Amino acid sequence: MVAHRENWDNLAADPGEFSKTGGVLVEVAAFSDCVRACEERPECFQYSHHGKECYIGMSVRLGYEKKADVEGMWQSGWNTTRLAGWAAKQPKCNSQIEFPK
Repeated sequence: MVAHRENWDNLAADPGEFSKTGGVLVEVAAFSDCVRACEERPECFQYSHHGKECYIGMSVRLGYEKKADVEGMWQSGWNTTRLAGWAAKQPKCNSQIEFPK
């Protein structure tokens, strides 16, 4: 996974499951401020920036390409360090995988 993408919306604005995993709006001046806003929140896994809006997400979504408009370029990022830490803590699957014949 890449750390950030330009012309991309990773859906951090989506409120997520039960409105608890994303969609936290922070007003910022620049993409770098959005990155910092995510870093300051331990539960943040991803963020998206457009114009002066920064959205923080506590879940992980890939999203889709989204071109610039009158408000500016869409930029999205993922906290890859936190994501790797979360993945390392997940239980291992001990079952054999069987593919249908």
